[in-house]
Amino acid sequence: MRAQSTDQGSAWDSLLGGIWYVSSQWSDGTPWYHTVRHERHSDGAIRTVSTSYADSMFTHVRHSISGLREMSSVSKGVFEERMADSLVSQGAVEIIDGDIYYIYDYSGQQMTDHWHQIDMDRYAYRVGVRSAGEWQMIYLDGVYERRADGEVGARLPYESIPAAPESYTASAVAARMVDGLGFRYYWATYDLRQDDLAYRASASSRKVEETLSHIMGLAEVIYNTVHAQPTDRTAGLPTMSYEEMRAQTLRYLWDASQTLRGQEDSALQQETIIFQRGNRIGDPYGFWYLLNGPLADALWHTGQVVAHRRASGNPLPVGVNVFTGTKQ
Repeated sequence: MRAQSTDQGSAWDSLLGGIWYVSSQWSDGTPWYHTVRHERHSDGAIRTVSTSYADSMFTHVRHSISGLREMSSVSKGVFEERMADSLVSQGAVEIIDGDIYYIYDYSGQQMTDHWHQIDMDRYAYRVGVRSAGEWQMIYLDGVYERRADGEVGARLPYESIPAAPESYTASAVAARMVDGLGFRYYWATYDLRQDDLAYRASASSRKVEETLSHIMGLAEVIYNTVHAQPTDRTAGLPTMSYEEMRAQTLRYLWDASQTLRGQEDSALQQETIIFQRGNRIGDPYGFWYLLNGPLADALWHTGQVVAHRRASGNPLPVGVNVFTGTKQ
């Protein structure tokens, strides 16, 4: 653990190295997924690249902004941020008791961004209106977490269930059903041992590892259906490790859910299950069959994994609540 910096001039040091990630939401409920990298250049200036994303898996980039922080002293300086060649924001930087404050004008209002170090890999982050050392209005509170270089997108989805859609539509309900599967699958397959993967209930039943391969195939059908593309089973499923299958399955489900959330209900009529074998494309099955077929089947087999890991001596982690979609 790195202690919080008390040296004003070294306040930036803890931010250097790796990429900082935050998943939060603004006071109006708008989600905010953001990353930032800090680098100190030979001239002493701190240069940053910050990126906003459309999803909490940090896969769909909305825009990227480059920034420059130049300190005139150990505690005061200026900053500017640019998107391509256009100036986006500029203002002052102050370091107070090791915390970093950005003060700038936004639509005629003076705003403050505040970075406060929690430990070596976490910073509390706040955006709002601050005056005379007191917060008058808070628009966003979040925690940035550091990840190592090359770890972009490494965190798998469905450790907890995402926030429910704002309204009840057919597509939103379908997305929520996929989310329910994703959360259950995440914890059903969490930290499986080799003994768990090799377990089978009887000589004629699948091993757990084979069941995971089957669930991945079902998740692929869900993904392909939502994206209006056929599922080709001619070559069979690829050979993957347990970790690779788990990651791919969760990403299939996450992407399918996000796509469903963002579409109109009319799109469901075009989202049909189509199986392709070589050059032969079968007749389409309507979206109804996705619900009672691959989706329900994947839930069925995920329950089997839960039962089998318990039988092999590695029960579901304590605190998993499938009703709330959280892990205590």
